[in-house]
Amino acid sequence: MPRVYYPQVEATANAHGIDLLFWHIQEGESELQSLAGCAEIHLAGMEHIRSTARRMEKWAERVLLSFWYGSGVVLEHRPNGAPYVAGAADVMSISHTGCHLAVARSAAAMGIDIEQRSPRALRLTRRFLDAREAAWVQAQACAEDAATLLWSAKEAAYKCAQIDGLSLLEGIRVIPSVVGEIWTVRVQPPDQQSWQEYRLYAAILPEFTFALCF
Repeated sequence: MPRVYYPQVEATANAHGIDLLFWHIQEGESELQSLAGCAEIHLAGMEHIRSTARRMEKWAERVLLSFWYGSGVVLEHRPNGAPYVAGAADVMSISHTGCHLAVARSAAAMGIDIEQRSPRALRLTRRFLDAREAAWVQAQACAEDAATLLWSAKEAAYKCAQIDGLSLLEGIRVIPSVVGEIWTVRVQPPDQQSWQEYRLYAAILPEFTFALCF
């Protein structure tokens, strides 16, 4: 059962009232179904998903959530796509990349994101980073990892803020510092002059970058 542990990341999240779980998908679909409990309501929800990889992600979500809520857990989504567990008051956030999955829960607003380490984010910096953020990326030992980390940071902030129409480039400003420390991120809703301030924890892990905004 490939639940993966990142002690420093999980301890940091726990210190701020956030629970985290990670999973490395190595099972086949039938094994994930078995681990998830394979309830009829789960099977019904999978019928419209044609991609095997996508179905496996969904089964893995339910496997992880069962650690907290038991095998009968029902995961729903709000109109804006935000996940929630039926009957639970927790704020939920879920992220996938490659064959890895992360889920988080908290009593307060938060968002997480994981991104596979690759050159893609660095190629797209003009689409989501301002000049100051881009300069920070270029000053790091590995610009590819730094760009991917800021992409994770902005995605996590987007999920945390839950603001329709929020622009990663113009509406989210990350103030990066030392990787692994708590950063500041500012969010500006569309058509507003004021900025909302959040905290952010970002880390570069062997398989992916991780960001938690709260």
